[in-house]
Amino acid sequence: MNRSYLHRGLKTLLLFFSLAVDHSLSAQQKLKTWEVFELKLKAVNRIVNPYSEIPVTKTGMVKVNFKGINGAAKGRILDIFGFWNGGKEWIVRFAPPESGTWQYKTSSSDAGLNNKKGSIEVDDWQAEDKMKNPTRHGFVQVMNYGPQSGHFFRYSDSTPFLWVGDTWWNWTKRNIKFSSFKTLVDDR
Repeated sequence: MNRSYLHRGLKTLLLFFSLAVDHSLSAQQKLKTWEVFELKLKAVNRIVNPYSEIPVTKTGMVKVNFKGINGAAKGRILDIFGFWNGGKEWIVRFAPPESGTWQYKTSSSDAGLNNKKGSIEVDDWQAEDKMKNPTRHGFVQVMNYGPQSGHFFRYSDSTPFLWVGDTWWNWTKRNIKFSSFKTLVDDR
């Protein structure tokens, strides 16, 4: 047998298998709690303007059911709706709130968006990682317990969140010297 035919045949076979397997959906993803998992999906039907063509319902065009299988996530179920990203592309973003294994499955009336499955393996952040970046404590939430419930913020893991803000309207005036501005910043 001619080697070039064999080589071409192998290339064709590899191309076929690489197209047949959707790597973004079949491979298990690994990330940390509160990191964003993004699932890109391609619809079969092209919708020019989903804002006017898709009827407003509580089901959306694509919904993904995330189910915690083990670890701290076990028993948790979260449904996330996808959004249109132009053309036939739809995206679903999920930030897992608990460590463990999460399985997901899509549902949609469009065959290209329906019945896509996969899993995500989620680990907790280490204490040193949380010290380096406070967003690793989770989402900012209103503290909803205690005597002053509703008056303070905290992260998802109950770490207090200090929200500091200030307005410096006058610093943009031309007659304020940079040294005065620097003193103002240092004082704050």
